[in-house]
Amino acid sequence: MKFPKIKRRDIGIILIVVPSMLFLASIYDFLMTTVIIWLHTLEGVDMSFLYKDISAQEGLARLLSHRVNSMIILRYLLTAAAIGLALGGILIKTAAASQTVLSVKKFIKKAAQVIRSYLGLFAKFILIVFTAKVLSEILQYTFADIEMVRRVIVIAEFVIFSYFQIGMIIVSLAIVYNKKPKLKDFFVGRYLFTKFLLGTLLFMVMVKIGLELYIIPGLYLGFRYMFFPYFLAAKKELDIMEAFRLSAKATEGAKMDIFLLQFVLLLLFIVAVVPLGLGLFIMVPLASIVWALVYKKRIEG
Repeated sequence: MKFPKIKRRDIGIILIVVPSMLFLASIYDFLMTTVIIWLHTLEGVDMSFLYKDISAQEGLARLLSHRVNSMIILRYLLTAAAIGLALGGILIKTAAASQTVLSVKKFIKKAAQVIRSYLGLFAKFILIVFTAKVLSEILQYTFADIEMVRRVIVIAEFVIFSYFQIGMIIVSLAIVYNKKPKLKDFFVGRYLFTKFLLGTLLFMVMVKIGLELYIIPGLYLGFRYMFFPYFLAAKKELDIMEAFRLSAKATEGAKMDIFLLQFVLLLLFIVAVVPLGLGLFIMVPLASIVWALVYKKRIEG
């Protein structure tokens, strides 16, 4: 896929979107700062619970200082998001009009059609995952002063969420192959848990080393071997290295398209987080089905 040419109109869109996002951030900053100062000026309102051994005046100064720092970070994030959304629109428009190995619009549209019948199933699973995450955070906060216990909790969280990831892949593959999975099918991945865990650790190490080498090698390795868990889930007899080899073969000649698809999904995730994270109940299964569809397409040709 050729990299799209950016037209003057597209540059104009970026120049409009970015200042608009920053303007909204400035309004938010003004309103929140006004509320903070107003609460401190009200008679009979005790704000001492916000501070420990400092005066309310010094506490207010620190609070406002934190607000300034937070807004600087927020502006950077909004600028990046605005540019990303604008460029993403350009890339999607170009990809839709060009001949690519993988059609971004086609896969997202197909996944959206597929998950309609399974939103309830995925919602139940996501609630289980969310509950587990909340419990983990509570435990980490409770034992924050005991480093050994906290580390054990972090490792346990990684192991448990790896198991959850296996279940998501198994169910997504079942759906795209026209099977009718149930909630219990999210938890039938015991047969490949060890291979998946070792493969994930190997994948993470390779990508991390690649990212340290000026980022590009890490992205290349990430896209090259991203389908290894799908091969492990679909073919029980495979070993880890064979799954990596098959993933490399499946992504051959399509890495730029996979990058584009990943970029678009990332933008959609950013949008999904905005309404109190509720959009994730749609975006998480949508992304999972998209990659299962891509896997099916690449191995079937």
